[in-house]
Amino acid sequence: MSSGGPLLNTLAPMFSTLELILYLLLPAYVAMFVMAYVVRRRNREVVPSLLPAKPSAPAAHENFGEWVAINFGPLGCLVFLPLLLVLAVLSYPCAAIPFLVHKKRVARFLDRMKQAGRTIDWEEARHRLHEPRPGTLLCEMLSMKGPAQIWWTPDAVAEISPFRFVFSDDNEHLCFEKEFAAFGEWSYSRYTSAETGNAFLVEHPKSDRKVFWQQLKDVRHITTYWRYARRS
Repeated sequence: MSSGGPLLNTLAPMFSTLELILYLLLPAYVAMFVMAYVVRRRNREVVPSLLPAKPSAPAAHENFGEWVAINFGPLGCLVFLPLLLVLAVLSYPCAAIPFLVHKKRVARFLDRMKQAGRTIDWEEARHRLHEPRPGTLLCEMLSMKGPAQIWWTPDAVAEISPFRFVFSDDNEHLCFEKEFAAFGEWSYSRYTSAETGNAFLVEHPKSDRKVFWQQLKDVRHITTYWRYARRS
């Protein structure tokens, strides 16, 4: 599949044709099939049938999906399968666009930190964590669903922080909780802000990201989140 360009070559392995049918098209059709039987009797008191019903305008209490199922029936719904296939294909670039935008933003922010002399590679950060004065590793969540940026500071944050915070091995709390917002704002201003912070942004290794995240998981660190953090 070399003629599809680098973007399509990257996205193509995500889903095979069989997976596309099993996970998207088949469930969608089954849903319409069931709806055609259930909704017809409930909304129009129409006897269930495989054939389309007599065309009519949607009732006030019907949504578009119910109207399609009623008027087209299970067999009639087959005409919508090509549309579902088109939507499935279009979902690839739609899903890729936010990813590419975020990737470019991260690269721009990394360049900014490099120019400010505030970057450190992962191996050096791991080495410093084993020194007598290890400093602190901060995992800054950029949103509740991720992604995250990793920072290292020579400060013993656990000792000097005036606010409560969350360690990575804390299974009872999350850094998104309201009681940790003060720490999120404080750590952003003091450590991770591009303008006022002094922590070093850890560069992710380009070879094996899974190994990196596993190594990070094995190292106790502080997780932080500040909803008004700027990353541009």
